[in-house]
Amino acid sequence: MEQGALTFVVAALVGYLCGAVPFGVLVARAKGVDITRTGSGNIGATNVGRVLGPWTGRLVLFLDILKGFAPTLGFLWFYRLTDYGLKPAVFTGFFAIAGHIASPFLLFRGGKGVATTVGVFGVLLGGWIVLPLAVWLVLAKVTRYVSVGSIAMALCLPPAAWLQWKGSADAGWIVGLGAVVAAIVIFRHRGNIMRLLQGEEHRYGERKTESSDEQDPTGGNAPDSSTAAGPEPASVGADGKDS
Repeated sequence: MEQGALTFVVAALVGYLCGAVPFGVLVARAKGVDITRTGSGNIGATNVGRVLGPWTGRLVLFLDILKGFAPTLGFLWFYRLTDYGLKPAVFTGFFAIAGHIASPFLLFRGGKGVATTVGVFGVLLGGWIVLPLAVWLVLAKVTRYVSVGSIAMALCLPPAAWLQWKGSADAGWIVGLGAVVAAIVIFRHRGNIMRLLQGEEHRYGERKTESSDEQDPTGGNAPDSSTAAGPEPASVGADGKDS
């Protein structure tokens, strides 16, 4: 295998394996709880926070962000000044998100990728990460729908990437990644979108008698990591919109 191809294979593999670590399951198991069979069944920070308390949810949120942030940052630092530029970091980031969404440790199920996306783009967007995070916080606060904030945040990724990297040779890669990830996040929230249209989506802070999206067989079982605490404190106690 040529050196160039090997670089991208390693970047993808490292990103995928880091993203695939189901921290929600591991943290809950350490406390004697099978989070996949408790509450909504989600492995993300919202369900963990609801079942085990907000600080435990915040811990899972932090770890789910970190597993996107750390490998992306590592490949960015290592390759940025080489002929590869930002491309290995883009590969690592994409596959970290993919690992969170389809973890081999959970029979290729997982969350909606929002928390890990925050970690990946926290590296790739630099200071412009503030734009999607601010949109998330404002909309989640105003509407009290975690899903609305998460979808809007995802839609902000491509323009924020362009603002950060315009004029760079790698701008197309970062903007392209933002567009692909935005599409994935929206697709993963399709159940939430249907409930919003039907007026059945649960707002943050509402108690639910039954879980809906979190038991979605399409894999919406960890979508909450990005919504339990930290940059998304409003998500703890919501209905698992975004991990």
